[in-house]
Amino acid sequence: MKFLGEQLNKPWIGAIPALIYLAIFFAVPLAYLVVVSFWTLSPQGFEILPEWTLRNYHQFFNTKVNMIGYVRSIYITFFSVSIGVIFGFIFAYTIAFLLPKRFRLLGLLIVVLPFWTSFIVRAFSWQLFLNETGPLASLLRSIGVLSGNLGVVDTHVGTVIGLSLFCLMIVTVSVYTVIEGIPRNLLEAARDLGGTEWTVFKEVILPLSWPGLSIAIALSFIICFGDYVAPTLLGGGLNLVFAQLMVGSLLENFNVPMAATYAVFLLLTILFITLPIILLGRRNY
Repeated sequence: MKFLGEQLNKPWIGAIPALIYLAIFFAVPLAYLVVVSFWTLSPQGFEILPEWTLRNYHQFFNTKVNMIGYVRSIYITFFSVSIGVIFGFIFAYTIAFLLPKRFRLLGLLIVVLPFWTSFIVRAFSWQLFLNETGPLASLLRSIGVLSGNLGVVDTHVGTVIGLSLFCLMIVTVSVYTVIEGIPRNLLEAARDLGGTEWTVFKEVILPLSWPGLSIAIALSFIICFGDYVAPTLLGGGLNLVFAQLMVGSLLENFNVPMAATYAVFLLLTILFITLPIILLGRRNY
């Protein structure tokens, strides 16, 4: 009993329920997903056969539309995350350093408020706002800036707009929580030592905000690269992205092994790109 009591007082004992939960609902389904990607369909196409084969991976690499969709998803994600990072960091900096303290919570609320609704609802609202008869196109025509079509909806520009706004919220909240905790006397000391505002930002604020920024970049990439709603509603689904190809393999012929193959490549891409970013965020400055 004494030994059992000593073990229960160990710091790691509290992590056991979380580890069990992750094993059951994450690790096991993920391992099964990888296994299914090596299986195949029956000749009739209705039954999954546990016969080990590389046919799905061979088909993936030898189908041109898969490679095009993969690259398309990469650059859409890159632009969406980049726009979200730039404007999100500006918003976070403005709220933390330029707004009076009594207005900071309101500033965060303004950024987060649109995301209290469903992502599908927001995508539909952007579709209505950006279409040719929407308020933006009508305003631009009335002031003489636009003479033809706006040409945003049913293009990847619309997809980038929708995804970048989601990234903006993630970056703003993540970065703000970090830079709000930077001691103001540290910034004053840097200025007293002759640092300009740009030097203080580059040498103090930016390095100290990198842990929050790296997490925001990783989360934004995960969401954007695997998103299906924005490319379908705002992009029109004409030029397919990776997530649409994965869902299409299920909707067209219920090819679960092929869909699992798409999911494996999606997972590997996310790990390959986000893990180095997160590890960089753990560096000590």
